[in-house]
Amino acid sequence: MSTETYKRFCMGVDLGQARDYTAIVVVERRSAPEGPDEYHVRYCERLPLGTSYEAVTQHIGSLLRPFEDQKQTVVLVVDATGVGRAVVDAMRDDGLKPIPMIIHSGSETTKVDGAWHVPKRDLVAVPKVLLGKKQLKIKPEIPFADVLINETLNFRAKTNNAGHDSYEAWREGDHDDLVFALSLACWCCRRRKKGVHGIAPITRKMGPRDEREERFTSLKDRRRNVFLSIPP
Repeated sequence: MSTETYKRFCMGVDLGQARDYTAIVVVERRSAPEGPDEYHVRYCERLPLGTSYEAVTQHIGSLLRPFEDQKQTVVLVVDATGVGRAVVDAMRDDGLKPIPMIIHSGSETTKVDGAWHVPKRDLVAVPKVLLGKKQLKIKPEIPFADVLINETLNFRAKTNNAGHDSYEAWREGDHDDLVFALSLACWCCRRRKKGVHGIAPITRKMGPRDEREERFTSLKDRRRNVFLSIPP
């Protein structure tokens, strides 16, 4: 019997708008022949407010290059609700292969024209369940780890006067972008079956954009490979 641990990576991207951050979380799922799967947060980042979608796309491409260099398969899942659909199309034009997810308030999960339609309650429940089972691991040395942990702890369901559930930060003014990106990555990783890759490695077309000046500070440049340098 094989004792090898099977690994797969998922990158969740919650796209921000004028007053919201764009958040990126990379989760590694480790499936061993015996014992429960573990989900390790390898990277998380909140981009500055006002970052253009073009810059977001370029940055995601730069984050994926170390995986490509190591021939690792990564699944990129992006919140395509609302304005996100246009951004998903732009990512495809730039050579990325995102899986769009449209979040709704219903009760059924469906897949239509390559896009997943997922109930919000099912999506945000995943990291809570994994934390409760001690399967989700978030190392404090990862950038933004403290913010992610706080968001996860503060995130809970509310019910309005009509009896409908809503899911948002518990305290007024809190952000929930990182926990949504975490939910996207965990949901995707959890759904993928052991031993089945399913999706080809994400690749990126090289072109004039690669010769442009970097849009992010040296601090963010140093963060690019953090998730691959963290000990397992």
